[in-house]
Amino acid sequence: MSRDDLDLTEAMAVDSTRLNADDLISGSITVQITGAKTYRANGKQRVQYAITGGHMPWHPCKTQMRLMTEIAGSPSARPWVGKWVALFRDPEVTFGSDKTGGVRLAAVDASMLDRPREFSVRTGKTARTTYEIDVIRNQRNRGAPTADLDGVLADAGLTVADLDAYRATLGKSPTSDLTADQRAQMAVWLADPRNADKVRPSADTGTAREPGEE
Repeated sequence: MSRDDLDLTEAMAVDSTRLNADDLISGSITVQITGAKTYRANGKQRVQYAITGGHMPWHPCKTQMRLMTEIAGSPSARPWVGKWVALFRDPEVTFGSDKTGGVRLAAVDASMLDRPREFSVRTGKTARTTYEIDVIRNQRNRGAPTADLDGVLADAGLTVADLDAYRATLGKSPTSDLTADQRAQMAVWLADPRNADKVRPSADTGTAREPGEE
């Protein structure tokens, strides 16, 4: 069967190296943004935020970037580093004609807003959507880690055996001994291509460090 050049199956596939809407089906998460970096995809500038709690980086869509710009009063990603945000899954978000869900901002650090507010953000050439953003008064309800180690390994073309062999060179126990939180942290670490390269069987591991090491 010939391939349909307009087939969106690959584009809609879950990417285990970033936070996905389906990761939040069980509920919202409250996380701290620990870093930000920009990159280009399909010729357009994007941003990814590293977040705590054993979750993959958050890649906000254009609508959410516009919302964050309204909240911060600046298009820079820098003001968000160190701030707490609450994220949830909006099941009404569509990709093409399919309802895939999307990661949306529910609340932000009290240092960003002094009270709940509504923001009107452009969501299309002429359409606008109003978002109600709450204020985080504490960091409760952080949610369970969502990073999937098996998924990250598969995306990197690696196996558990590869990872265990690498860990053995560092004098560490196999991944079967890791807790759920530790597996999530390992997945986040491994999602960095530079770290995945260290794990590859042909790599010279040297004195590379894993998450949690000083």
